Amino acid sequence: MSIDKFILLWIVIGLLTFSYLIISKVRAPYGRHSSDGWGFMINNSWGWFWMELPALLLMPLISVFGKNELNS
Repeated sequence: MSIDKFILLWIVIGLLTFSYLIISKVRAPYGRHSSDGWGFMINNSWGWFWMELPALLLMPLISVFGKNELNS
């Protein structure tokens, strides 16, 4: 393993550790425990739609224009 990949690996491990420590301490309210301090509320159906939209758009594009589009 080259030194560049080794450094990159430790940077990624550090960022993942930092992210986990920050996120694990923050309790995001949802459902009946929601609060106004977390931004505006949207309808559950719209939330689901926006969450699934990238997969709906990107998967066909990757399938058609991807590097291995002709391989079976």
